Amino acid sequence: MKKMLLVPVFTLLLLTLGQSVYACSCPTVGGFTREQEIQALIKRSDKAVFTGEVIEITDRSEYREVKFAVEEYWSGKVTNEFTIRTDRTNSSCAVDFLIGKSYLVFAGFFQGSLYTGACSRNKELKDALEDLEYLGKGKTPAKKTPPKT
Repeated sequence: MKKMLLVPVFTLLLLTLGQSVYACSCPTVGGFTREQEIQALIKRSDKAVFTGEVIEITDRSEYREVKFAVEEYWSGKVTNEFTIRTDRTNSSCAVDFLIGKSYLVFAGFFQGSLYTGACSRNKELKDALEDLEYLGKGKTPAKKTPPKT
C-alpha cells in the first residue's frame, strides 16, 4: 500500500522540479477606501477607466493586446473600439480577459501604451456593481475614426 502511494507523490515531485513559480507583487496602498482609490484612479490623466466587451485578443511575444467594444467610460480618451495591453496569460500579473465577456477596466500608461494588470481594479462587469454604482453614469465613447486611405 505504501509503495502505491509513493509512486504518484514521486511522479508529482519530478514534474515540478526545475519549474519556477512567481507571484505577482502588487504595491500595497493602506488606509484608502474603495471610493478614494477609484477617485484617485479617475483623476490621473494617464488613466483610462471604461466598461466594454472583449471582441479580440492578440498574443504578441511579450504581451497580449485586448480590444474592447466600449460601452461607457469615466476617464481617458476612450473610443468605441479601444485596445489595451496586459501580460500574457502565463504570467501571474496577467488579467485573464475572455472574448464575449464584459469588464470594468482600469488601465494606465506603461512604456508608452495603455496597460492593465492583476493589481488594477479590473472586474467582470457582473462582479463590479459596487464600483459602477460609485462611478455613476459614464460618458458615451466617440466613434473610432477609420484610417484615411
